[in-house]
Amino acid sequence: MLYIAPLFNELGLEKTRFGYADDVALLEVSPSLPTNIERLTASLQQALLWGEEEGISFDPEKSELIHFTRKRNEDSRNQPVISLNPDFQVGLGDKPYLKWLGVLFDQKLTFKYHVTAQVEKAIKVARALSSLGNTVRGLAPKLLRLLIVACVFPIATYGAET
Repeated sequence: MLYIAPLFNELGLEKTRFGYADDVALLEVSPSLPTNIERLTASLQQALLWGEEEGISFDPEKSELIHFTRKRNEDSRNQPVISLNPDFQVGLGDKPYLKWLGVLFDQKLTFKYHVTAQVEKAIKVARALSSLGNTVRGLAPKLLRLLIVACVFPIATYGAET
């Protein structure tokens, strides 16, 4: 993180670039998709140039783009694949969400895909733990509750602050 910190600290760009470990996010806010694409293209070019100077490469295969909108009639998923750079042919692909740091962001920011995924994971763990609650030789209810609080709740609520 210290090595790539200069990418985030460029003058005037502190609020449009952020990241964690090796995950980098470029953010642009405007009322239209074409304006966002133009700004993201410039930002990506700067990041790629900086990376080239520092010996860091970015993986186009792991790069995603999503356009958040409140408009009901605008659907950027119908947009063609967007070229931000010859190496970066970016689009939503076959998923209706973007995954960043384990949180699934959908275009309308409803988080329905994220909630569904986390609930499925939590239920899977809860079912596995339920076998420990056998009435004959199982854990005491108090211990089982501690297990649920320690193992299931964190999974179910992951990303809730987002």
